[in-house]
Amino acid sequence: MSDDKLNLELLKKLSGISCILSFNEETEVLSPILQTGKLLTKNEAIEVIKGLMNYIENIDEKEISSHNSQLRRFQDYSYIQFSSHSKKKKKGHVFLYRELVTNTYRFGETKDIDARIEALTNSSPVAIDVVVIFKTDDTISLKEYLLDLYSGSLNLNNWYNLTDIDVENIKGMKFLKGYHKRLERLEQERKIEAIVCYRCTNKVTDEMQDGYYNCYYCNSKFCCYECFTEHFNEKHLDKD
Repeated sequence: MSDDKLNLELLKKLSGISCILSFNEETEVLSPILQTGKLLTKNEAIEVIKGLMNYIENIDEKEISSHNSQLRRFQDYSYIQFSSHSKKKKKGHVFLYRELVTNTYRFGETKDIDARIEALTNSSPVAIDVVVIFKTDDTISLKEYLLDLYSGSLNLNNWYNLTDIDVENIKGMKFLKGYHKRLERLEQERKIEAIVCYRCTNKVTDEMQDGYYNCYYCNSKFCCYECFTEHFNEKHLDKD
C-alpha cells in the first residue's frame, strides 16, 4: 500500500454520495458515476482506490460476514444540488476565431487554450485564424454575453457574419462596459437559495456549499450527511 496520505476531506465529501459502477465490456472500463450524474475525476478515483485498499488490508472476512448477516435498511436519501452550482464561474479563455475560406467567425471558451486551438486546427477541413483571446474568471458568462450581443449576425450554419467594425470592437474590448452592467444586474436579480437543517437548525446557502440532503421518508432537509444519518437512525431505521 502506498504511503501517500489520503485526501480525507475529499473522501468525507464523497462518502455522503451514492455511486453506480458502470462496466463497458468493449473497453473493459469500469466507470464510477455519482448520483448527481457526474463521473468521478481521475484524482477522486485515485483517492477512492486508496481508501478501498485500506479496506482490503484492514477489514477481515469475519467482519464482512458479520455485517452482511445483519438485517439492515438502506439509508434512503437524495443529495440535491442548488441550481446555482451549475452556474459557478470557470476560469479560462474566451476566444474568437475565423474560418479563412468563408470569412465567418465563431466564439469559443476553454480552460486549456493551447490544446483547444490545436484541436480546432486539426479538426477543421479549412484553415482557421485565431483573432483574439481573452483570459477571464468567468468564461461561461463572457461567451454567453458575446453570443447574445452578436446574435443578429448569426447565419444558418451557426457561424457569425461579423463586419470589420465588429471585429475591431471585439479586439478593442468595446463590449466591456455593457458586459459589466449585465453582470451587476444579474447579481442584483439573483436569489440566494437556502435551506434550514431539520436536525441542527443551521442555515446553509448556495454560497456556502453545493447542495443539501433530503430524506425520502419525510422530505426533511439536512445540511450534511451526518445530520441526515442521525435523523434517519432516530426516526426511520427499522420503522414501518
